Amino acid sequence: MIVAVRHWLAQWLCRVAQWIDVMPLQEPLWDSSPIRDRARVLTDKAELLDASGEYKRHTVYAALIKAFPDARRRDLALAIEHVLQE
Repeated sequence: MIVAVRHWLAQWLCRVAQWIDVMPLQEPLWDSSPIRDRARVLTDKAELLDASGEYKRHTVYAALIKAFPDARRRDLALAIEHVLQE
């Protein structure tokens, strides 16, 4: 009985390990210059708005999504944060 449980657990852990290993490690897209440059331009324009910071961020984020529809949303958000910290 214990051997069967061990065998099942070992097979399950192997499947989990293969699932994790298959995920490709991607270079964040915010590192590429077009996304970073566009985020910088949009952020500079948003600074001129007379609105809350959250509204400005949302405006820049929405424009980046339209400009780079294939980019991961997380990378676009990181590009905004990195431009603001520069």
